[in-house]
Amino acid sequence: MTLFDIVYNPLETPLVKAAKKAGAKIIPGSEMLLYQAMKQFELFTGISPNADDILKTRERLFQTLTNR
Repeated sequence: MTLFDIVYNPLETPLVKAAKKAGAKIIPGSEMLLYQAMKQFELFTGISPNADDILKTRERLFQTLTNR
């Protein structure tokens, strides 16, 4: 089972928590937003951003913001 949750805030909605408990793979809204932004950047500039770097930066940012 996979859950696509388009909510950006909070990071873990009750639905996400329940799906995790059930063992589902979670695709969070923040990740979908980043992939959309990367594609838009590529379409406007012709430059393909490095997805791994951006996702790692997002993770560090969220850890800092949530004090995890």
